[in-house]
Amino acid sequence: MDGEYIKGGQQVDTRSYPTALSGLCSKHTWQLDRRYTTLTSRVGVSDDTPSGHTITFYVDVEGARKKELTMSPGDSVETVSLDVSGAYRISLGTDGCTYADQRGRGVWIDPVLVKAR
Repeated sequence: MDGEYIKGGQQVDTRSYPTALSGLCSKHTWQLDRRYTTLTSRVGVSDDTPSGHTITFYVDVEGARKKELTMSPGDSVETVSLDVSGAYRISLGTDGCTYADQRGRGVWIDPVLVKAR
């Protein structure tokens, strides 16, 4: 079962980000009703993630994987930008729950959807 995202600040690569969604093994689906054109978000791994662990970020559009990125703690924040024109539903996911230590989070920083005109 997919976990829930936590809304609020997180620390990534020694910098605080006040507006974020974070989770260890989380997925959430939004219904866009084909009203948006672009998804943009920065992503990174929270500083409290144990060394040597990885977290995979992914974006599914209509149930098909369109973007996937694997990161470790200390990696620089990266930007994810994806054309979602015509999409009915999208899902943002993080997967890092293959280890017993449940510390650390994948962080979606300031996710934004641009509305179609």
